[in-house]
Amino acid sequence: MPNGFGKLVNLQYLDLHNTSLASLPVGFGNLRSLRDLNLHNTSLTSLPVGFDQLVNLQYLDLSNNRLNSLPAVFGSLVHLQHLYLNNNQLTDLPMAFGNLASLKLLNLSNNQLAGLPASFDSLIHIRHLDLSNNQLTGLPTFFSLSSF
Repeated sequence: MPNGFGKLVNLQYLDLHNTSLASLPVGFGNLRSLRDLNLHNTSLTSLPVGFDQLVNLQYLDLSNNRLNSLPAVFGSLVHLQHLYLNNNQLTDLPMAFGNLASLKLLNLSNNQLAGLPASFDSLIHIRHLDLSNNQLTGLPTFFSLSSF
C-alpha cells in the first residue's frame, strides 16, 4: 500500500478484504473521515500506530486475520457500532474496550479469549454478541439476570 494513502482525508468507505496485506502504513490513521473499513481476511498481525485516530469509524471488520492482541488505545474508537474480530488469535482484550459503548454488534468468535475485561459491562447498547469458540470457562458477574 503506498505511503501517500493517508492523504485521502475525505475517504469514508474502504474495502481491502481478501488482500495479502500483512501490515498497514503508518499514515493510515490520517483517514479520520473513514466510517466503514473492511479488512477481512488480509493477514494482518497487528494494527499500526495511529489506528486509534480513526475516531469516526462505525463499521470495522478485522475478521479472519492473525491478530493476537489489540492496542490499549483501541478504546478510542468510540463511534463503532459494528465490530467483527472473529477468527483471529486474540487472547485478551484491553481494559479500554469498555469505551466502545456505541457497539450494537460484536463478534469475537473463534479466538483464544479466556476472559473479558471488567469494562465489558459498559457495552450497554449491544444487541448481537458472539463469544462462541473461545477459551471462556465462565461469564463475568455483569451477565447476571439482575443487570438486564
